[in-house]
Formats: sequence, C-alpha cells, structure tokens
Amino acid sequence: MSDPRRQVPGRNGEGIRRRDFLALGTAAAAAATAAATWPTSAFADLSPLGVNLESGPPLSVGYIAGSDAWVQELDLPWDAPGFDPAEFEVAIEPAEALTVGSQLAGAEIELSVHGLFPRLPRPRAATWKSCYLFASVPAPPELIFGPDPGPFLAWSARMDPQPRQAAKVRPMLPTGVDGALRLGLEMRAANTQGLGKPAGSGRPVPAPSILTRTTNFTVDDIPGRPKLQEGVYLLAFSEGLWERSWSGTLAELREVDGLDSVAIGIRLLE
Repeated sequence: MSDPRRQVPGRNGEGIRRRDFLALGTAAAAAATAAATWPTSAFADLSPLGVNLESGPPLSVGYIAGSDAWVQELDLPWDAPGFDPAEFEVAIEPAEALTVGSQLAGAEIELSVHGLFPRLPRPRAATWKSCYLFASVPAPPELIFGPDPGPFLAWSARMDPQPRQAAKVRPMLPTGVDGALRLGLEMRAANTQGLGKPAGSGRPVPAPSILTRTTNFTVDDIPGRPKLQEGVYLLAFSEGLWERSWSGTLAELREVDGLDSVAIGIRLLE
C-alpha cells in the first residue's frame, strides 16, 4: 500500500434532532442580530470560546471528486451498512484549484457536517484533544464591506477520555455575494511540550494550546481561497494537508494516523 502521507503535505451519528436544529437556528439568528450592535473590534472577545473567523492560519480544504452526486443523500457512502472501505476509491483535490460556476453566490445552502474523516482517530493517536467547528452568516449585500455577524458553534469532537464526536448537523445558511462562507476549526492540543528553544534563551518554546484555522469560500477566481460548489469538502486539522491531489481507497487512508479532517457537505437549497 502506498503511504498517503507521501502524496499529501503537512506531516515532517445520526441526524440532528428537531429541537437541536431549532436551537442551532436560533443561535445563528441571535448572532446575526447581535452583529448590528457589536463593535467590530469586539467580535473576537464576544464570540463563543473567543474564536475569530477573520484571522488565524489558513485552513487546508480538500474536495472529494464526484461527491456532488451525494449531496441529496442524508448520509455519505461510507455510512451505509456493510460498506467495504477497501473497495471504495477516493480522489481528493485541493479546493483552491477547483473551477466552479456562480450558482452558489448569494444563495441559500445546506451545510451538512458529517463528522471526522477518514475515521474517528485511534485513542492516543491524535495530537489534539478537542475540536470545535464554527460557521458564520455573511453580511447582507447592502453591507458588503461591513463585518460578518458573529460565528456560531456548529459541531465538536473530543479525544478524551475516549474518541467521540457530536451528531451530524445540517444548518441552512446564506452565502455572500461572491459565494463567501466563513468556517473555522478551533483545536486544543493534546499536550504543551516545547517545540524548540528561542534564540538567546534556554527555555523551550511552548506549543500553542489552542489553534484556530480559518477559511472563506468563494465562487470567484481568488488565489488562496477554496472554491464553493455542491459536494463534500474536507477541512484538515493539519497545515497544508490537502494542498496536493490524492487518490486511492478509503481503506488506505484509514490506515494512516494524522489525516484528521472534518467532512462537510454543501447543497444548494431551491
């Protein structure tokens, strides 16, 4: 088996309950209302867990080729009973390199958070102990240069005491006039061991205990931003993980630790 790490850089469940969906919708609406009165500089301080979707290291985003055929389904192919990952071929492309149309610009979409990909990490195999996925409703067209409303917590996963993740959620969101959709992963490190020694100091440099990676989708040809279309995207925990194309079986991916991503589906609401 070829090692997927040689082809990707960066190394060296059930449906939501109605009451949960209504609560999520209420949270999003509250965030949108609060944006009218919150000062821009205070967004990071007032948002849940202090997350700021307008800053932070870039989130590496991959796209599963052909996954636009799955978006009408409630589950992904590998969620089916009796699924054989050794027979399922996967082709992952950098989302920044996609060529897309403008159908999702200024549109209503369903954002389906399917959970961790390619699998739930093995105990003690992950470098993170918790992860939170945030999304943000974009500013209305008449306020195109104004700030987005505050982000809301959409999904989470934890590694302690046992690996587990939240149930799937499917919030409905509008996109910006250029197909903007802001997402972020806030991760808490499994440990704070030093990464090295700074110049002139004998003390180790502590690893960041909390790291937020963010991205903003678009339908325009803007370098550095993932392109938005219907289908399944992979939001990587690691830096630059999906910067190159990869193809193989899902079983091959599941044999490798450190490829943790969150699988999300994008579907246009008519």
